[in-house]
Amino acid sequence: MTLRTNYHTHSHYDDGEGEIEDYIRAAIAAGFDSYGVSCHAPVPIPTGDEWMMPLDQLPAYVAEVRGLQATYRDCLAMYMGLELDYAPGLQEYYRTTLQPHGFDYFVGSVHYVGTDGAGVPWCVDESAARFAEGLESGYGGDIRRAVEKYYGLQREMVGTPGVAIVGHMDKLKMWNVGERYFRESDPWYVAAVEETLQAFKAGGLIVELNTKGLRIEIAAPYPAPWILARCKVLEIPVQVNTDAHAPDEIAAKFPEAAAILRDAGITEVAYRDGDRWLLRPF
Repeated sequence: MTLRTNYHTHSHYDDGEGEIEDYIRAAIAAGFDSYGVSCHAPVPIPTGDEWMMPLDQLPAYVAEVRGLQATYRDCLAMYMGLELDYAPGLQEYYRTTLQPHGFDYFVGSVHYVGTDGAGVPWCVDESAARFAEGLESGYGGDIRRAVEKYYGLQREMVGTPGVAIVGHMDKLKMWNVGERYFRESDPWYVAAVEETLQAFKAGGLIVELNTKGLRIEIAAPYPAPWILARCKVLEIPVQVNTDAHAPDEIAAKFPEAAAILRDAGITEVAYRDGDRWLLRPF
């Protein structure tokens, strides 16, 4: 079988390009039988970033997805989600503002890791310059402390209602080209990853192989192949998502992702079936 699902996708509601329906049509053309919409949730993190969905657009988003589910119900199973930025102290907001809309799932992601020297939330994937500046001003240049904080936030995220998928688990490495900041073989880094995987296992979460990293300078999947191999050993379910921000990215790097999974010994991927996550060969 081939890969036929994608549950991490965006649209014009956030920092993506195009209508949700454009992505659905691309998914059908690619032979998908299951698809999830997961625009960036409106989350009250005071940063001024414009890539999250505005809160006043949430009702329109929900109504549009529900309408498209009805329109395309005979073509593919379509699910309504959000990419939920995790930050401490927002559990009540998630519960009262987002969950009542009846989302099928959330992709839980960490983009903000503490604050910089000015007290502004530090977005670790904004740019190479912002990463370097925030690391220096917020963490005194201590990459180990920053990385351990990042994975600590992911562990805190476990148990957040609705979060089923871990988004781009090791995305913090995206500026680590040529091991500029750290080596993934460093014992402290391996230990942080292992502790986090154990938390995901206990929480019943799915780890996505996000192909976006294959499409940028780091040229590596999120997470790294050795982490995927640990998922196999720990029996943590895995799926492949592209983090599509344009319709033509709907199946981007799927052949490469399939090869990476097979090299890690993974032969099944998680997919949504009604209100359940199941496994099937690919």
